[in-house]
Amino acid sequence: MPGERDLLAQIIEKDLEIPPFPAVAQAVIEAANRPETTAEDLARLITKDPGLTSGILKLVNSPFYGRRVAAKTVNQAVVYLGLRAVRWLVVSASAKMVYQRGDARRAEAMWAHAMGVGLAARILATSQGRARISPEDAFVAGLLHDIGKTLMSNETPAQFDAAVDLARSGGLAAHDAEQAVYGFSHADVGSLLIQRWNLPDNLDDAVRLHHHLELAADEAPDTLTLVRIVNLADRVCHRLGIGAAPADDLDVACERAALELGFDAERAGELLDEVSAAFEAERSSFG
Repeated sequence: MPGERDLLAQIIEKDLEIPPFPAVAQAVIEAANRPETTAEDLARLITKDPGLTSGILKLVNSPFYGRRVAAKTVNQAVVYLGLRAVRWLVVSASAKMVYQRGDARRAEAMWAHAMGVGLAARILATSQGRARISPEDAFVAGLLHDIGKTLMSNETPAQFDAAVDLARSGGLAAHDAEQAVYGFSHADVGSLLIQRWNLPDNLDDAVRLHHHLELAADEAPDTLTLVRIVNLADRVCHRLGIGAAPADDLDVACERAALELGFDAERAGELLDEVSAAFEAERSSFG
């Protein structure tokens, strides 16, 4: 008998088509996981996709990586970034293709929010006491946290708009309104996409549980920390209005994830400033 998550996947896939992982991206990920793969091997695969090629060169030469000497070729970029970072960069480029489908205005806002949460999660992962969490893992988890929303918006716009209206009129959180309209939330859809793309379990957990810290309490310590990081990064971006109107009444320092990660009012204020500055400096790298 199928498990609860299998049944949920069947329900989701009645309404939504989960896009496959792009073939070139899949080949790059598989090659990067093989110890004998060289930078030249990866560069040869990446250059088969012009969009992936331009995206990698744009990002590696951006403030995001702080490189002083420009990488002019994909091979130079791969050597500089390393295999792990290249893997996640390929995932990010693939995610961007999903975010940018559908209504252009809504897609732009969703992508801006995703990028902001990725940057905020990366900052949190590199903050004092969070060294166990890879900044690349945190960035990609943040980038993917709301990818389910864009699938729901693109493929079932009437239902998605109904959920948005219900959230506004009923004072509900977006994921609760989605649950009422669809029977599942964007976090469930994002989790399913991560499973279909064969990405690591910790990313699945971070996306699936980023609105439900109480359900993450029994997870492994590093997974719980990653869930908290994505949750707090999301709240920070909502407070700043990255991808949406700013939530001026949201006190980041009082958020559960902030308290559990040890953020007081002063550190929360510094975090808001750092994320805002990072987003403004690096938004063009992901545009």
